[in-house]
Amino acid sequence: MLVMKGRIHHPDPGGDDPGARGATPQEPGGILRLRPRPVPQQRSQPREQQRGEPGESDDAAFGELLLRLAGTESMVVLTADHGFVDVAEDEALELADAPGLSALLRFPLCGEPRVAYCHVQAGRIEEFMQRAADWLGDRGTARPSRALVDEGWLGPGIPHPRLAERVGDVALVMSGRHTIRDRTPGESRHRHIGNHGGTSEDEMRVPLVLARA
Repeated sequence: MLVMKGRIHHPDPGGDDPGARGATPQEPGGILRLRPRPVPQQRSQPREQQRGEPGESDDAAFGELLLRLAGTESMVVLTADHGFVDVAEDEALELADAPGLSALLRFPLCGEPRVAYCHVQAGRIEEFMQRAADWLGDRGTARPSRALVDEGWLGPGIPHPRLAERVGDVALVMSGRHTIRDRTPGESRHRHIGNHGGTSEDEMRVPLVLARA
């Protein structure tokens, strides 16, 4: 996201570099959201297998944008909504491999593979949590979803009355770089290398860059 002090700058929709090509001042005040760039580590390659330095092309595009905005008296704020961790194949767990867990659920897992929400059959929550704890070991923790809400994991304020429907009964909070997911019939088995939504520093802390043009 780019916040331009004093001007709004719109990228050229047909440009090759989102936000860096064709940015021109139009009217006072405003926020520009760049079209997302591809995230290779989320799709097919761990970071160490990618060509070039991480963020090299984004850094070059940001520099070009600053050059195009030179003299506009803009304050450019660059940040992100979350970070990523790379997950190795042996760290990507499948619920189908956990004895008896899937049979205790009312719905497929919800949420993110780093913190998965479980809607458990009535009267089976304690059994589910014990089975999950036994299977996960040090790879994750089974916690009551309500505890995460009470502890402020989802932010401050009064929870919406229907929030419990979204977070289910139990949350599987994965440790280290582990993930967990299940698959509905016919769903692709494509696996993301990069994941987010967990509690690691790499996921929760993002850079904040300020520049003047």
